[in-house]
Amino acid sequence: MSHSLLDEVFYSRCAVCSKTIKYNDFICEECFKAEVKFIEHVCSACGYPLEISASFCKNCLLKRNYDRLFVACWYEKTLRDAVKNIKFRFGLKEKFFIDAIVGQFIQENELNHYDLVVPVPVSFRRRFIRFVHLSERIAKNISLFYGIKYKKILSKKRYTKFQWQYSRKERLVNVKNSVDCNFSTLGLNILLVDDIITTGATVNECARALKLKGAKRVDCFALAKGHFR
Repeated sequence: MSHSLLDEVFYSRCAVCSKTIKYNDFICEECFKAEVKFIEHVCSACGYPLEISASFCKNCLLKRNYDRLFVACWYEKTLRDAVKNIKFRFGLKEKFFIDAIVGQFIQENELNHYDLVVPVPVSFRRRFIRFVHLSERIAKNISLFYGIKYKKILSKKRYTKFQWQYSRKERLVNVKNSVDCNFSTLGLNILLVDDIITTGATVNECARALKLKGAKRVDCFALAKGHFR
C-alpha cells in the first residue's frame, strides 16, 4: 500500500493548529518551524544556551566535569507536551517529532569527533514504568548518523528523585555520587547524551563518572534546555 493511500485512510491532526497531516506526524511543517525554538545564541567558551551570544557566561564559573555543551532547542510547550506524551502516555507519533528535531540539529552541527556516544543512565524503576527512554533513543540516532559506536556504560548507583522538584543547590545534592561507569574510558573522547537539561547537574555527575575512568574529553548533547528560575 502506498504512502499516499495510507495518508487518505489514516490521517492525523496537528497538535497545534489541528490541520490534517500525515498519519505518523505530530505537528505540521508550519507549526514545526514556529513552535520549535532552536538555540540561536550560546557561550563560545562552554556552549551554554543564552539569550544573546557571549564569550563567557555564568556557567563558566561553575565547577563542571564536562567540557562543552550542545543543546538543540528550548524546552517549551509543544516539545514539552511531546516529551510528556512519550514518557508517560506511550506516545508514538511524538517520537518521530523528536527524531526530526535531533536530525535537523546534527545535520547542521559537527558532532562526529568522538570515540563513543553514551546515554545518560536510567534507573531500574523508571526503565520499568516508561516505554521509551529518550536519552537512549537520541544517542542511538546520533551514533547511526555519524557511525560512532554507541555504548551504555553508565549506571545508577542509587535511586534519585526527579530533579524538577529541587532548587539548583538541591539538584546537585540529589545526584551527587549517584552514577557509576563500568567501562574503561582511558583516553577516549565521549559524547554524553541526555534528553532535557535545566541546571546540568545530571550530565555533570555523569561526566564525572566518565572522567574517573580516564576519559580525555566529555562533551554533552541535550535535546532541549529547560528555563530555570
